[in-house]
Amino acid sequence: MKKLFILLLVMFISNYFLSAQEWKLVKEKDGLKAFTKGDKFKSFKVVSMINASASSIHSFLIQYDKYPEFFEEMESIDVISQTATKVIYYLIIATPWPLENRDMVVQVDINKISENEIILDSKLPTKKYKENNPDYVRITSFKQKITLQGVSENKTYFTIEGTIDIGGNVPLWVQNKFMVEGPINMVDKIKEKCE
Repeated sequence: MKKLFILLLVMFISNYFLSAQEWKLVKEKDGLKAFTKGDKFKSFKVVSMINASASSIHSFLIQYDKYPEFFEEMESIDVISQTATKVIYYLIIATPWPLENRDMVVQVDINKISENEIILDSKLPTKKYKENNPDYVRITSFKQKITLQGVSENKTYFTIEGTIDIGGNVPLWVQNKFMVEGPINMVDKIKEKCE
């Protein structure tokens, strides 16, 4: 019983200190700020003001079938199901040589609180929608949250925050580079298409 108590105490203290870590600014450009936190697999956060309404950004973001046209790292996407509040899609991510391409199934829960406040909460689904493909490395750890907060008719505070383990035998610096550059590229593309 004493060992169990000590184990629970250590887990609680570790969890407290991990969650209390501060965000570290790693890149800033054109009003966009990118942050990371964590030691091994870092969490990422990118914030930016976008000169477009929250609803127009939302309309752009839910065009999942068009993502390969907009985001060069997305080789292909197959929308499995889509409603106004939930999307399930299968994604193949192109990675630079010599890395193998990655794949994953993503579930996006869409919470439209108002026209000016929309949250897209992405994660790996609990149900298995696609069998593992031996041609790709399956991503097995992923969470992402996009928050759109309209501050005026044509200005939205955009936040994307999450974590991903791209799997396989990848140097940590490569993993962490994808975690920062991917969200930055997404914000740049949203600005290009929506502003």
